[in-house]
Amino acid sequence: MMKITMPVFCGLLFVLLLCGSVVTTSAAFEMTGSGQLTSVGPDARVFIDNKGFLVDRNTRVFDDQNKEILLYRLNPPALVKYQFSYTTRGVIISRIQVIPQ
Repeated sequence: MMKITMPVFCGLLFVLLLCGSVVTTSAAFEMTGSGQLTSVGPDARVFIDNKGFLVDRNTRVFDDQNKEILLYRLNPPALVKYQFSYTTRGVIISRIQVIPQ
């Protein structure tokens, strides 16, 4: 049977704690952007400036009067601001806001 020394045990514990904190804080790295919403796809995707982004059931959508609406109620083309984050599934938008014209 292999004996684990105290320095090795402390080192392993430190690595595990470090990895756990990275995993729990990774969602905090949201970024913002703006652009022209060109289409809303039926496959949980939206296209802004011809780039595809994923959306999920947690994505919040607001019209130009700051009223929350359903995603399919967006009328492309529309100028929008959006918040997104990088995940293992891809780039996911968490919020879309139509900019008043």
